Amino acid sequence: MPNLAAQTILDRLPGKAWRRITWREGSKGALAKQFARIQVYRGGQRGKHLPSQDWMIGERPWPGQGGDPKPYVVWGLAERTLQRQAGLLHVRWIVERFYQDPQGELGLDDHEGRYWPGLHRHRALLLLGIVF
Repeated sequence: MPNLAAQTILDRLPGKAWRRITWREGSKGALAKQFARIQVYRGGQRGKHLPSQDWMIGERPWPGQGGDPKPYVVWGLAERTLQRQAGLLHVRWIVERFYQDPQGELGLDDHEGRYWPGLHRHRALLLLGIVF
């Protein structure tokens, strides 16, 4: 099988492969999009397939909604349902906010963190400042 771009693979999926999934309630109502998944193998050097078998998950908005389609590749979650996988994909937003808020409010963006001990101490102090 040839190596294909993620969006090409998702575009070739039939319409019945896509289903509506709501992953949580937002401030303006339910957060829902269309999701589909397919098992894929990663391409290695010179087109050879690597032995790892992963899931590619496609996310796209409903017709008339704003937003772009997004492909994700996940591994180690083969036993999870598509509903659970979609929910886990959107947990990263919370983690990103956890790192962005201290950057602006407490000066995390001013520290270069060239070495691990300095970066670790700086973040620990900032996180203690958030808690107390």
